[in-house]
Amino acid sequence: NNYIKAYYNTLCLIKDNPDNKFLKTALNASLYGIAKAKISGNYQDIDLGTQKTEGEMQFVVNLFKKMNKKELALLSLRQSWDAMKSYPKVNYFKLLFNDMVKALVEKSDLGSLNKFSDYRMGEVIVEDTTANDNENKTKYDKVKNKRLVGHLKSFKTENYMLADLKKDEEFVKAFNSSLTQIENQNANDYITSLRDNTGKSKVKKKIIVLNPYAEKAYRSGKPSSKSSKETQTKRLEKRIKNIAKVANLNPIIISNYQKELSLNYQLNSRLIDYSRSLNKFSEITYESRDSETLAKELGTPILNLVYYEKKSLGYKKNKTYKRLHTLFSSMTLPTLPFSIYQWVFREQAGKLIFISYDLENNKTIYSTTKQFEHENTFDMLNQELYECYVKTNNLSKN
Repeated sequence: NNYIKAYYNTLCLIKDNPDNKFLKTALNASLYGIAKAKISGNYQDIDLGTQKTEGEMQFVVNLFKKMNKKELALLSLRQSWDAMKSYPKVNYFKLLFNDMVKALVEKSDLGSLNKFSDYRMGEVIVEDTTANDNENKTKYDKVKNKRLVGHLKSFKTENYMLADLKKDEEFVKAFNSSLTQIENQNANDYITSLRDNTGKSKVKKKIIVLNPYAEKAYRSGKPSSKSSKETQTKRLEKRIKNIAKVANLNPIIISNYQKELSLNYQLNSRLIDYSRSLNKFSEITYESRDSETLAKELGTPILNLVYYEKKSLGYKKNKTYKRLHTLFSSMTLPTLPFSIYQWVFREQAGKLIFISYDLENNKTIYSTTKQFEHENTFDMLNQELYECYVKTNNLSKN
């Protein structure tokens, strides 16, 4: 809370000792602290108040109170630059300079020299109409003159605070260098934010699930109706979408029953044509020159094919016992519901065929055929799908 007092006292001392390195450091540090307090919204914590001060000190206190965060950041920036020129080997002043540039970028929307006028406030702009002078100017000077920022209606005090420094090539170079460092650091921070504690990417790999298909087979050999196939397939698609996400994948489902909005018509048609050349439910050996192009346009090389068949096996287990139990239970009504209930859970058979294909390298990432019997095939299907997508994620190229 002594930043303002420190600044004033140092300002008084530096008049008699303008080249004192310690005083220049103290002056920069105190002004930097005042600017940071204003930028963070905590200026009230360091404000001394005009009632507790008098004379020149009161003037300084009142000045800082009226200045906004942009003006204070720019004042600190100017002072840091002055110190950098006086002491080019002192890294401390460069750190203050870079941090103020960062504050202008992130907190004040002034992260470009184009936000500042090339003229002082109120300065009359005189256009150079001398033909001879114009001919003698270099191409760089001509371009520079065309890009000069004049007086804009939206400009305020802060937009004029670098007018003189914009003519200093060394300052412009230092300012732009600081901007580049900030951009690089932001990019690195963003990349880091996309990785977990183990260093692996948090970004979910995109996977194209092409026309998943499901049907329910009957013991009688009767084919499934069209509506039944559609119902079973839509259920499978929903299951795939949820499970693939849990396996850290981003599934894009190309469905026979639902148009995928993320693909245009031409790309969708080409993908379907390509799929017709593949042997969906066995090892894929077909190679296509179009596969790499498809991978680029799809934004992922991973193509996924899924087929699921569900079949009822009937009441296989302990049929004789169940019949006798039901017969005798019919004579004692209280136990009849329990007897009937045992017939509800019938044995189900499931068959899952799963293939993940690498379009870029024309090779299979992972393929398997799973057959299982269970009273609850949904749980088994969920487990098998999850294992398949985890293996696809692990085996596919990052």
